[in-house]
Amino acid sequence: MALLEIKNLSFYFENNKAVLKDINLSLEAGEFAVITGPTGSGKSTLLSLVKKEPAPKGKLTGEIIFSGKARADLSLFFAASEIGFVMQKPENQIVTDKVYHELAFGLENLGLKREEIERRIGETVSFFGIDSWFRKDTFTLSGGEKQILALASIMAMRPRLLLLDEPTSELDPIAAEQFLSILEKINKELGVTVLIVEHRLDYVLSLADKLVVLDKGKIIASGAPRDVVLALENFEDFALPSATKIFRGLKGAGACPLTVKEGALFLSQYKQQIDPPLRKEDKNGKKIIQIRDLWFAYQKTEEVFRGLDLDVYEGEILALVGGNGSGKSTLLKLLAGFYKPLLGKILLWGRNLKSYRQELYEEILAYLPQNPQDLFLETTVAFEIIQTKKLKDLFALEELLALHPYDLSGGEQQRLALSKVLFKEAEVFLLDEPTKGLDPKWKRKLRGILHELKSEGKTIIMVTHDLDFAAKVSDRAGLIFDGRLVSLSTAIAFFSGNTFYTTPANRIARNLYPEALTAEEVIALAEKHGKIIQNS
Repeated sequence: MALLEIKNLSFYFENNKAVLKDINLSLEAGEFAVITGPTGSGKSTLLSLVKKEPAPKGKLTGEIIFSGKARADLSLFFAASEIGFVMQKPENQIVTDKVYHELAFGLENLGLKREEIERRIGETVSFFGIDSWFRKDTFTLSGGEKQILALASIMAMRPRLLLLDEPTSELDPIAAEQFLSILEKINKELGVTVLIVEHRLDYVLSLADKLVVLDKGKIIASGAPRDVVLALENFEDFALPSATKIFRGLKGAGACPLTVKEGALFLSQYKQQIDPPLRKEDKNGKKIIQIRDLWFAYQKTEEVFRGLDLDVYEGEILALVGGNGSGKSTLLKLLAGFYKPLLGKILLWGRNLKSYRQELYEEILAYLPQNPQDLFLETTVAFEIIQTKKLKDLFALEELLALHPYDLSGGEQQRLALSKVLFKEAEVFLLDEPTKGLDPKWKRKLRGILHELKSEGKTIIMVTHDLDFAAKVSDRAGLIFDGRLVSLSTAIAFFSGNTFYTTPANRIARNLYPEALTAEEVIALAEKHGKIIQNS
């Protein structure tokens, strides 16, 4: 008998908008299943319906059966302990001030005895390897640590089914891989069944037994990952692993690669690059922003920047990457004038930033916050974008006009926020995680819009964990570490010179095409140079 069965499930929001249509899905105990699909396809809604508490309001038809019982018949105690849910944003899940309080919170609500609570916390801390920050304040943790804490707090309750809604979307690439390695351990060593909604298939698909693809509220493919990725039409519109994209783009035969290792093995049959790289690098324009000896701290003992220097040029796209908590978002807020430096200068066209008044926000700067909801002030999408006709069409918001912005999916909220920011007649665009929640189709559209702004002489500074997008769109990239910008160079030099902060495609191809950063560039070079002729 399956642990989870979803039968003929359809779901409609209170406005009668159909979100899910005739969904049938089953998971055996111990399976690891991944749900993916385009923005707004119903992935998060499907996940939230499995567990009572986060389920949205609306009309549901069909059945959800867990451990042989209908979801409606599950007691609150049983559902809370047997089905765990990890949210996209750990800040929305962590409710206490101390790490050890957070680990105890769920157990206390289950009514367990103190001795049992202490035993579970002790083994959970050991399993997750979080001894060194067990007594820390939760607000001092990095994004990666917060997400691990959210997962550990759920696992302390010993669930049999673990639901995760894009848990790596706000993590830097290294933290994301660490989180997923813990998730693999939970699945393989503890036998916990995993159902995860995820866009980062480069990292998670090799762990999966099953891949489920949603599109427009329907399951369009489901099965073993290697079979599903080969069966998908228009595969460029799905966030497939780079190894898979390269394999399909080169019309490979046999087993489809999913990992960097498998992709490199497949590519080894092609000849090495012997000619110059594909990209041409733009020359720097005039300096528009100068940062000199920047120091900043939220508290006197917690310095974020220690003498950071940076020059930004007119008409360039600059990508800034780094670990969670390294200060990337803080730097954008300093550039936007929301915070003031402790020491140092921020100059805009040679003038101190603090000398600007209202014109800074009306004519010069446009800022996209990490949380798109921070931009929403109105009760409908239509009122939010009343002045943005052009970008309303570009971001396909017509069908959403009557909805409240908070009723949109994460990807739809991001599109709405982008439409509000990118329409502004600004000279400098400060974008914090602009691709969050976007599928490949919308990333391509955003890339086109950013390049159009660049062609008009606009300057774009982008903070991102999406290294593949940064490699495609940016002119220069830099790494923020230990309060400074420790490396800043052209996109080619930056990503091809890194081992960890680089793209999966570059990891796959660097022995053959060291400066190829994207799957598309790898495919083009492999096609150009051809396969190695095998001696008979």
